[in-house]
Amino acid sequence: AIWRGLRRLIRERLSDSLMVLLVTAGLTFAYALGTGNAGSAYRYRAQVLSFYLIFAAVGWEMARRPAATPAQPWASRAPIRTR
Repeated sequence: AIWRGLRRLIRERLSDSLMVLLVTAGLTFAYALGTGNAGSAYRYRAQVLSFYLIFAAVGWEMARRPAATPAQPWASRAPIRTR
């Protein structure tokens, strides 16, 4: 769900979600580079997990909803001719 949500946010709403993406990436890389102990990394994961749950919620919601259908399915058909 995290990957699905990330993919959708990057493709469709990048400008709206850019700050959350940057904060998440920055925290992840900072903790990955700065933590040399597995126990400390396990404790720090709670600080980053909330950001990843945002992406998971978007991906989970995508999986729950049925495929989007056009609001006006007749709009793609040939126009009706009048006399």
